[in-house]
Amino acid sequence: MSKPLAELYLERGRLLERIVHQRVVVAQHLMPVQHALDVGQKFLTLWLQGVAYVKARPWLVAVALVTVLVVKPRRVLPWALRGVGLWRGWRALQAAIPLGLRDAASQLLQRQPSR
Repeated sequence: MSKPLAELYLERGRLLERIVHQRVVVAQHLMPVQHALDVGQKFLTLWLQGVAYVKARPWLVAVALVTVLVVKPRRVLPWALRGVGLWRGWRALQAAIPLGLRDAASQLLQRQPSR
């Protein structure tokens, strides 16, 4: 036979209290994860701001390169070769990543932070 309506409401109230308690416990357990995500979001925001700054001022990059070439030309060649190697490796890695995953990652990086 089915339970009386009062018992069902009482059981429902207990379940709702249990749900609230479980949500509090989960929120407490996820606090370190939230901190890590906040740090990552701050880093991403700073990175995107830096990229925008450099894109808005390409002459700054040119001046820095010319200065380095003039001051220490013998040290520039090995570093330039390392840079080219890193760039080629990055391009090869991008080519190896499936297109759908690359598009999803690109959209994630282009999204503006909500804060």
